[in-house]
Formats: sequence, C-alpha cells, structure tokens
Amino acid sequence: MKKLLFILLAWVVMEGLSAQNNDGADMPALLENKVWKMQLPQDKQYAMEMEFRDAGWRSVFLYDGKRKETFYSYSLCGDTIKVFESRKNYIIQELTDSTLVFQYLPDTLTIGVGPVRCMTDNSLQGQRQNENRLDSIWCAEIGWNIGVLDMSGSPVKDLSTIEPPRWAKWDYDLEKYYTSQMVYPEELLKKNQAGYSVVMFSIDTLGLPHNTYILTSRHKEFDKEVIRLTKELPHCLPCRDKDGKRMKCYYAVYVPFLPQHYRNRVKADSIAEEEQKHCFVEWEAVSSFQDGEPWSAQNYITRHLKYDPTLLGDKQQARGIYTMRINSYGEVYEAKVLRSCGIQDWDNQVLEIIRKMPRWTPTINYYGKGEYRESVWTIPIFFKRNGNLIAHTAESHLEVGVPICYLNEQGDTIIPYGKYKFCQTDTIRHIGFVYENRQNARIVCIDNQGKELFYVYKYDNGPDYIREGLFRIMDEDGWIGFADSLGNVVIKPQFKFATSFENGKAQATTSGDAINDGEHSFWKSDEWQLIDHKGDKMIKYVAIRNGTSLKGLQITIFGKQREISQEISYSYPPDIEFANNLDVWVNLQDVSFDGKDDILVNLGQYSNQMIQYYDCFVWDETKGQYCKDESFRQIENPQINNEKRCVFSSSRISAASYSYKRFEFIEGHFIETAVLTQTFRASKQPPLFTEKQYVKGRGWVTLHKDVPVDKINRDWLSIIMK
Repeated sequence: MKKLLFILLAWVVMEGLSAQNNDGADMPALLENKVWKMQLPQDKQYAMEMEFRDAGWRSVFLYDGKRKETFYSYSLCGDTIKVFESRKNYIIQELTDSTLVFQYLPDTLTIGVGPVRCMTDNSLQGQRQNENRLDSIWCAEIGWNIGVLDMSGSPVKDLSTIEPPRWAKWDYDLEKYYTSQMVYPEELLKKNQAGYSVVMFSIDTLGLPHNTYILTSRHKEFDKEVIRLTKELPHCLPCRDKDGKRMKCYYAVYVPFLPQHYRNRVKADSIAEEEQKHCFVEWEAVSSFQDGEPWSAQNYITRHLKYDPTLLGDKQQARGIYTMRINSYGEVYEAKVLRSCGIQDWDNQVLEIIRKMPRWTPTINYYGKGEYRESVWTIPIFFKRNGNLIAHTAESHLEVGVPICYLNEQGDTIIPYGKYKFCQTDTIRHIGFVYENRQNARIVCIDNQGKELFYVYKYDNGPDYIREGLFRIMDEDGWIGFADSLGNVVIKPQFKFATSFENGKAQATTSGDAINDGEHSFWKSDEWQLIDHKGDKMIKYVAIRNGTSLKGLQITIFGKQREISQEISYSYPPDIEFANNLDVWVNLQDVSFDGKDDILVNLGQYSNQMIQYYDCFVWDETKGQYCKDESFRQIENPQINNEKRCVFSSSRISAASYSYKRFEFIEGHFIETAVLTQTFRASKQPPLFTEKQYVKGRGWVTLHKDVPVDKINRDWLSIIMK
C-alpha cells in the first residue's frame, strides 16, 4: 500500500487525450469532460481525483483533510500514457464510459504494483455538471472582449453613448441563438468532445452580419458550424450613435459546444416541434412605442399638437383617424389620413408629428430564429375644446413654492392666484398636483378642467410616486386608496396605511399607528393583508402575542375567487428574542422558481452586521398547499435572482473578508451549491476572490483561488456590486 501511495502522489489531473485503445475506440472521447475518482480503501483517510484535458494530467490528492494538487504534461502512445516531467509510463488496461483501469509501467517491473481502478459519474446529471464546470473554466480563461465593439475592435466601455444591436428573439444574448440552433459536428458528438469557439463579425447599418472571424477555438469543426450560423443570423436592429443614427460595429460572441447539453436540447426541441403541430397561431409581440402602453403613441401625438380649439365652433371635440406603417427597424416610413377630423391643417399637423416620431420597437415574430416584421397602426386623435392647463407665476421663475395660477390654452384663467399655495405640476394634460393654501397643507389632485378629484398621499415631501401604474390617495379622513395616472380611483380609500405596489402586490392594514423614532417614520400594526391591483386580498396575517412578546402568526391565504384556500398557524423560533428591528411582516415571492409565489416570514436582523433571516413556506404542487421549508432559514441576507433561478446570500466574515453563497432549490430543499470569498488587501490593491462549487459525488471543488474579480464566474458580479 505504501508503494501505491508513493505512485499516487506523483500523479496529475488531466483534460484531454489523443490516442486509441486496442479495440479502436477513441480514448479522448471516453476520458474527456469527466472527473475520475480512484477507488481506495474506505477505511483510509485519503482519496484521489483526476482529470484529463489538453494533454495535461491534473490530480488532486486528499489526505487527512489536506489537498495536494499536481500537474504534468503527457502524451498518449497507443495504450501507454507517457508523463514528460517524471518520465513515467502508465498502461491503460480498461477504459469504458464509467471505468478506467491502468497500471504503472516502470522500466524495470516492480513486484507488488497492481492496477488502479477509477470511476466517474456517467449519469446525465453528472455529464451536465462536468460540462458546466468546463464551460466555467473556459469562460474564465478567454481574454477576448465579448459583446459590441467599435470598428477598431475595441470594446465600447460606456454603452450609454450608443444603442447596441438587438436581435428579435435573442435580444442582447446571442449565445442562446448559437446553442439553440447549432448542429453538433457528428464525429465530435460521437467522441463526446466538448469545446468552444469565439466568433467576431461586423454588423452593417441594415443589421446584417459580415466579415466573420474566429478569434479562438477548440476545434475547426466547431468553427465551421459557428460561421454557418453567423451567416444565417436574421437582421437585427443595428447599432446607433447617441443621435440615433445607424452605425457599423463589430460583435463578439462566445459559443460553447457541450455534448450532453446539445442532446438534451435536441430532445426538448423534438417535443416542442410536436406541440407546435397542434398550435394554430404564431406567437408574435406587436410593435410598441416608448413605454409600451397601447395609448403611448396617441398621448405622444396629443402632447405635440398645437391648435386653436375655437375652430371647433359649436362642437366639443373632433376626431381624426390616421394610419402609419412601421418597418422592421421600428422607423415610421408612411403616414396617411384614414378619416379626416374636418380641418386639413390639423390633419397635416398630425401626419407631420407621426413622420418625426422616435423609433418604435417593431413587431417581433418568435417562431424559429425570430425576426422583426413590418406593422400598420391605426390611431384616433381627438381635438378637444378643453385642452391643457398651464401654470403661470408673476415671479421670475416657476418653481415649487411660488404663487401660481392656471390658464387654459386660450389664455383664460381657470384657477386664479391664491386658490392654491403652490403647484407640483406645471402642465396638466390629465391630472396635476397642487397644495392647499393653508397650514399643514394637503396635496390635492385636480384634472385639466380644474376639478378637485381627491387628496394625495404625501411621500418624500411630495405626491406619492406612481408604481406599477398606481399611486396612493386619501379621503377627507385620511384613509388610503389607489388611483391610476388618469385620475381614476382604482381602489377606494379603506386602509389606515398601505405601501406602494411592488411585484403586483401592496401591504395594507386597517389598524395600527404611525411610529416616529426621531429620524424615520413607519407604521406599526399586528394585522396586515397583501392586496393585488384590484384591491383583492391575496393573504392576511395577524400577530399572536403573549403580553408584549411576539409568539406567532395566523396566516390566511385566499384563492382567485376570494375564498379561503389555506390557513397556517405559525410559531416564531425561540431565538427570535435576539432579533433587531423585528416587524410583523410577511410577503409573497417565488423563491423556488416554479411560477407560484411562496410565503416569506420576516425573522428580523441579528448581530452587529444586521444579518437578515426569513422563514419560508414553499408551494407544494402535489399537495396543493404551502409547506414549511426549514432550509431557507440558513440563508443570510437572501437576494432572489430570477434570471439564474437561485438565491444569493452575503455576509461579512471579518473586517477584511466577505462571503457570498449561492443556494438552489433541489428536491424540495435549498442547497448551498457555490461559495465565493472576497478578501481585501492593502490600500489601493484590488481584492482577491476564492470560488468553490459543490459537485454531486465529489463534494466541494475549488474553481479559483485568490484571483482578481475578472477571473471569477460572471454570475457573482451582480451580488458583489450590491
């Protein structure tokens, strides 16, 4: 055994071979993309992992909790691995998808040295994990600038100075285009050979690709496929300068070739194709203007109209209907009068405004590769007698706090001086905000005729912000409701306090009091409800106390028909007494990424770091109810990342180091799958990072140790910046 250990300690992990065994099978195809684990006596405290890649043999020897990593270069001659540095030879006796058996072959055969057996996880999940590991390594090694480049090939550091090219289906992530459309080279797929290709191409002012260059690659066959796919790219919205003028640019894309990922994609595509046969409509997104609301174009035209309402005569309003054609680049290239408003000058004015409109987002067809299409819009425009109200002042500048009056577009005084203390809105097209002319003035919402609609909730010394199309209003007694941007009351005042809407829900209560700690003010209540945009209850929770001590919550969940679907009696953990800033607070958020909101219960903040914790009830589709998941409580300062379908955490280890973790919801629990440690150095020196990842069957694997920020996985950047 001692001789075997001596031999093992001389080894190295590897990444790729190039030879054939006695049966004619391709050895690199069998060895690549895997981590081999040596079978050693289980009662011993040592193990070994090996990897073959790029004529390099890497090994990690683990003994008594310590790791020893070695690396040697090698060549493959028949069935013999020749290690250059040690000048040792190893003969391969057996090689299958999951088993590797080889024997040390010295110049003079040593008695007692037997074959060594190694195993690997050859399951689909194991193959995908190994491919993800390789992909992460390659991304860290590639030094090319990815994304939009100027015509010199230099990266555009400040993307705010340009409008980057954008493809219909793939937006700014062309990697998805290549991986979803590629046809894997047949021979390389049989060999299970992974790799990548980094391609750069120019984009002309029509959004079409030209001048394709391969910057770096793992195999020529990969390059051929990438070049083919580049030539078949559908046109994009071309790059534009700060003035909106089309411009040429270069674009660079990293394209991974991962065999098992490809096989899974082909299988998924075949299922989707079968489903598509039963679909009778094409999935399209209609063209949109600015914020994407259906009335945005109409509002834009109306704001830019200048006309004399007296020409209406006895009419209160006139209507014209106009059509416009929008090309596949979002540019208006034709405007016509479908039905005149009756005054030609007004019709001509509308057509001129349409022709000079900013770019639209064109119609998108998502079938296949996706493409931008032309579209036609028909828009009615109303010419009204009652137009906008415009604020005026006798002071040199119109600003908050000066006395004002409001005039209509004909110069008539609609709201005289002195009626209101000052204004928050200088031009009222639909609604505006003014302050009462008295002590402790309330904010009043008025329409474009000067009519008072309701009081407005005061936030940050001004009217409440519009969030998700709604803002908070108040009645005479101070009860809170919600209205939209046109002044329509959507949820009548009925709450003593309510928060703004966020992610489709708001916190509201009919009880409690405002608490002021001298610097901040907040509402304290033991009974809350989450409401949707219609004011319907989604969830209700009531605090359970023993005297002043908070013991638990009674949580009631409501269905779509406002019926009670589930009731939960929740008890706080015993250590809740050590929490800081503990509030009765429950929220709905999808943390398991199944498309169904889960329940989060605030557990407060702890220690001098003020680390936030939550309890969680996850929706169980099989049971049709929420079930408590204890594993979420371990996550410190959780940050939900919907794009990566994971939960990040962050905490401080010491004054000079921070820890970031990634949790994934696997088989009904939140599992820690990656860790990043940030260590700060001396003044003016950038911090260093150590990245570890949990691999099933292997445990924790160190991907990077003490490297700068540009070497770690890009997924960490968003949480580090926060």
